[in-house]
Formats: sequence, structure tokens, C-alpha cells
Amino acid sequence: MSFFDSTPLGRVLSRVSSDLSIVDLDIPFAIVLSLGTSLNACSNLVVLAVVTWQVLFVSVPMIVLAIR
Repeated sequence: MSFFDSTPLGRVLSRVSSDLSIVDLDIPFAIVLSLGTSLNACSNLVVLAVVTWQVLFVSVPMIVLAIR
């Protein structure tokens, strides 16, 4: 309680608002970016598998190793 007694209300609110800004803006951007990157990687793998099916001999074990 002594922190809130000695710190002005404006300083506390500016600190909380900057933290909420990070939650509101940065986290959704990171989620959308990671989903887009994952979708791009999966679609590239599908195109490679359709064009040259031999790529599955390398990509499937690498995916299994990456998950483990």
C-alpha cells in the first residue's frame, strides 16, 4: 500500500496503460504473424509434395524430429 500512497495516480495509470497497450497491440500482432508464417510453411510443403513427392522422404522425418 505504501507504493500507492507515495506514487501519484497519473504515474500508476500511465504504467498500467502502457502494459495494456502491449497486451492489446503486440500480442495479437505476434499471433497473426505466427499463424501466417505457419500457413505459408504448410502450403509450401504441400506444393513441394505435389510437384516432387520425393521431398516427403526428407520432410516427414524432419517434422517428426522437430515435434519431439
